[in-house]
Amino acid sequence: MAGEAGESSDPRGEIVQSLREEYESNLEGVVYESLADLTRVITGRIVDRFKIRRGEFRDRILEGARLMGVDDTNGEFGALVDSVLEDFMSDLIGTVSEAVEGYVRWSKDSRLMIGIREIVEELIDRLADEMFRRIRAEGKRRTKSVEDYLRESPRWRVLRAIEEGGPMTTTQIIAAVGIGESSVRNHLRKLMDGGYVKRKTDRKPYVYIFVKAPWLEESS
Repeated sequence: MAGEAGESSDPRGEIVQSLREEYESNLEGVVYESLADLTRVITGRIVDRFKIRRGEFRDRILEGARLMGVDDTNGEFGALVDSVLEDFMSDLIGTVSEAVEGYVRWSKDSRLMIGIREIVEELIDRLADEMFRRIRAEGKRRTKSVEDYLRESPRWRVLRAIEEGGPMTTTQIIAAVGIGESSVRNHLRKLMDGGYVKRKTDRKPYVYIFVKAPWLEESS
């Protein structure tokens, strides 16, 4: 019967849907975080390189100016050169940051994102097959322990951290579970939607308060 004992007509499909919700919903945010880190590395190297060559660039400009008859005895032209070099450096860093971060932020259909989605989809499909085989081998769904939930999804690790250490701020949760800020915020939003945590907003920084957990519901 369709509604008998809560049996699913497509358990593997449910597994795939759950995995997609968990790992694809915030894929762009995770990739953006990674590219933001890459941007910081690239701009850091540009700054280091520019510092090494800046004196050389400055001397060349001043030498060229002297050959053209520019009088810089009062140092005004040298100060102008310094200002121009600073502006150039700032513009270059800003351009690199916009180019790298904008590649994912504004190009959702870029080959990079398409390739990443294809890889994630393939991994989800393989994982769903393995999980479904294990469920069928067991013959029935057993009651899951806390450890089962923690292995299943980072979302439950976030909830467990709040259960054991709450109330907690977002920064404290990130430190406790060791995953990126964008992912933690995504998990917190879903936990609030499911009624597992509440956010206290009477003063900043906001804190998250434990309400319930699926492992407590199953054991009751």
